Amino acid sequence: MDSIFAIVIPVVIVVVIVIAVLAEKKKRERLEAYAAEKGWSYYPSGSPMQADAPGCLSKLGASSNEAILSRYQGFSPFGIGHRQLVRHVLTSQQDGEEWIFFDYQYTTGTGKNKTTHRYFIGSVFVPLRLEEMEVGQESFLHRAGGLVGIKDIQFESEEFNRKFWVKAGRDEFAYHVLHPTMMEHFLQHSMGSFQMNGPALVVHSYGSLNVKHAEQLHLFLDGLLERLPDYLKEDLSHR
Repeated sequence: MDSIFAIVIPVVIVVVIVIAVLAEKKKRERLEAYAAEKGWSYYPSGSPMQADAPGCLSKLGASSNEAILSRYQGFSPFGIGHRQLVRHVLTSQQDGEEWIFFDYQYTTGTGKNKTTHRYFIGSVFVPLRLEEMEVGQESFLHRAGGLVGIKDIQFESEEFNRKFWVKAGRDEFAYHVLHPTMMEHFLQHSMGSFQMNGPALVVHSYGSLNVKHAEQLHLFLDGLLERLPDYLKEDLSHR
C-alpha cells in the first residue's frame, strides 16, 4: 500500500501542476488577444512599470507591484496582509482617463493558518476630485450592524436598499451620485464592491480576471462615468 501511495502521489502532483500551467497559458493568451483587439496594453506577470507622473504608467523603474499598489492607498482590499502580488495587468489611456484592470492577491497568517486571498480589480482614474463613497453588496454582517445602530445611507429605491449598503464622507454627495438612473445601473451591472475617492473609481471582486470580467468591468465603470451628473463633474473638476 505504501508503495502505491509513493507512486500515485507524485503523479497526482505532476498532473495538478501541468493543469495549472496550461490554464495559466490559456488565460494569458485570451487576455493578450483581448488587449490587442481593444488596443490596450497587457502585462501578464508583473512587467517592470512605474508611476512616473500622476495618472501615467511607464515601462521603466519600480516593480509593477510598487507602482500599481501606490495608486490604491486607502482602497479595499489593499494594505492588508503580506506577499501582495499584482498580475495580469490590462491598461489603457482613453480621453484623459486611465484604465487599469488586474489580478491581486495577498496572504494572511502563517504555516497551517496561512490563507491566500484572490481578487480581480477594475479601476479608472479621471481628472476629477471625487469625494469618498463606497457601495457594497448587502450581507448578514451589514444587516447585523444595522441592528446595533450602524446605519448606512438609505435611498428612495427599496430594491437598491435591499441589495446594497452605502457609506460616504457626506450623505449629500452620495445622493447626488446615486440618482435613480445611477441606482438602476448598479442594480443591472454592479460587480463586487465599489469605491470612489480622489481621481479613482475602483471595483474589487473575489476571483480571477478573465475576458468576461474585463468586459463587465468596463461596461459598469464607463456607464457610471456617463451617468455622473454634468453639474457634479463641473464642480469636481474645479476642486
